[in-house]
Amino acid sequence: MNEQNPSNKDLEELLDLLNKAKYNEVISKTHILIKEYPNSFALFNFNGIANSGLKKFKISIENFQKALSLFPNFPDIYNNLGKAYFESSQIDQAIINYKKAINLNKNFSLAYNNLALAYLSKNLTFESLSCSKSSLDIDTNNQISLYIFGSALKNIFFEKSNISLYPYISKVLNDCNYIRPKDIVRPIISLLKHDPIIKNLLHNDFKTITQEGILNIIKKISNVRPLLTLMNVCPLIDLELEKFFTELRRAILFSNFELKAQDKTHAFLSALSIQLFINEHLYNETEIETEKINQLSKKISKNISLSKKNSEIDLIKLSYYRPLNLIDGVENIDFSNSLQLLTKRLIFEPNLEFKNLSNFKSINKISNKVSLLVQNQYEENPYPRWIKPGLSIKSYEIKDYFDFFNLKFNSNLYNNKLITDVLVAGCGTGQHALNVASKFYESNVLALDLSRRSIAYASRKAQELNISIDFIQGDLLDLGNINKIFDIIECAGVLHHMEKPEDGLSSLLRKLKIGGMLYIGLYSELARKDIIKCREDFLLNKNSIFNNQVKEIRNKIILESNNYQSIVNSEDFYTFSEFRDLICHVQEHRFRIPQIINLLKIFNLEFCGFENQVLIRNFKNFNKEYDIYNLLHWEEFENKNPLIFNGMYQFWCQKLK
Repeated sequence: MNEQNPSNKDLEELLDLLNKAKYNEVISKTHILIKEYPNSFALFNFNGIANSGLKKFKISIENFQKALSLFPNFPDIYNNLGKAYFESSQIDQAIINYKKAINLNKNFSLAYNNLALAYLSKNLTFESLSCSKSSLDIDTNNQISLYIFGSALKNIFFEKSNISLYPYISKVLNDCNYIRPKDIVRPIISLLKHDPIIKNLLHNDFKTITQEGILNIIKKISNVRPLLTLMNVCPLIDLELEKFFTELRRAILFSNFELKAQDKTHAFLSALSIQLFINEHLYNETEIETEKINQLSKKISKNISLSKKNSEIDLIKLSYYRPLNLIDGVENIDFSNSLQLLTKRLIFEPNLEFKNLSNFKSINKISNKVSLLVQNQYEENPYPRWIKPGLSIKSYEIKDYFDFFNLKFNSNLYNNKLITDVLVAGCGTGQHALNVASKFYESNVLALDLSRRSIAYASRKAQELNISIDFIQGDLLDLGNINKIFDIIECAGVLHHMEKPEDGLSSLLRKLKIGGMLYIGLYSELARKDIIKCREDFLLNKNSIFNNQVKEIRNKIILESNNYQSIVNSEDFYTFSEFRDLICHVQEHRFRIPQIINLLKIFNLEFCGFENQVLIRNFKNFNKEYDIYNLLHWEEFENKNPLIFNGMYQFWCQKLK
């Protein structure tokens, strides 16, 4: 035993108390032990960690510095000191100490991650990316490293090729459930479009292409693995790539080749099929393609009914234009191993959802005429179709969550319970509900939606991710039929699609306890200026938009893309259901901040703040004197930056009485 430090038993007891977050007990015990062991670097280190846990950063930093004076070559203490500086907003000092920790231990994965976060907080995204990459080199499967890498990637636009990043990008897309692929698709596409292979292929002339030329294109694309990975998990948000794949799809449809066992083309052909399934066959389809596909569909159905074998390439071609799972008997076809992901996504998962449609309770028969129209839209096009969820990297106690995001929270009004009851009103296909279930520690989540098809999708994904959520079908106007009061209600992007948003809000509040927290998402009138114009230009009768009309409207917008740039740039432009929701929704209300202020006043709600940290950083940079809890200041900010709420106003408020 080191005579300068207490016994291993004492140190293990302190460590156990730290792990249980019993920081005051750690401080009391270390103060007693330090009298006996005044030169113990371990005790000063433990004391520093405990004070950091209590947010007493000045004392914490002094303890870490004392520990380093006793043991100057201990990388863990430099890392802990860096963290204390970081949490007290002394970012430059944090960076210095993280670097010292890494210099002493080149394999210190945690210090690389902390340094990456520090760089990210200063908007040094490439530096952050490099550090998280180093962490992944040490520990390939570290979820926090993958999360930080993805978080840094969100804010980057690449101006040159960097093939060395490909394995890390594929790893994030395949193995990390904490980053939504949609949040990093633009940066990845900006990188891939500098890839020499992609750059050259985008200039192909499909009018004169031969069958051999088609196969060469497919083989070349198959070498760009991150593109294939991206196509398997996320819509490609890029018109140039859409045009290329639309033409390549047509060329493949009219080609005449068979797949060979273990052929290199399998991976791409499957990825294109999954991509078109994800975007819900959004790409433009000519009359000659429709005719060919109708013939192919009849041929495949006939072969199945006669128990004849269909060629895999014919099935793939059909999957590029139509849902495969709707063909009778298709689930009995024995696809080759290289196409198992295709059959899983396109056949077995959708069939599982259809089988489960009747398994969900309904709170009441929907009667409101607008709710029925909205329900019909989402039964036809469950919204959105997604593969990877974007779960919270950390589960929070309620108070800690609101503290972390700097949200106003009156804990005296809020009675803490061991289990937090949360309602997600309007859960859609489940991404929001799954995020909620992952971010609140010890929570019971009930998720409600009008659409059974959306709930079936959400339920399947919850089971796949082993996350417990109760799903129920119904209109939030009928919440009175649920015999439960909630601690937290989240309702983003729902109220503005109701006949009377205030009736929806009233219904929600009757189910929220006094002191409970409500998260709301509402459309901004200013931010949707281009969408309003688009709706006026193209929606002749918003209550009867058919699927073929949705595509027609989208094609017109593409032809006039210079006039609708903000719409074409929207991530919602690149899947059928999201585009329909964006432009062709059957019901839409929009708000200005004064209306929100009035709504909160009428319903005795206190504005508690916006959660989006990038938004808040922009707000503070706009005027450092502005109060983040003053909606009038936010109104001034929005007037100067009219697209700042181009998603929605998404904010928290607390029920006062």
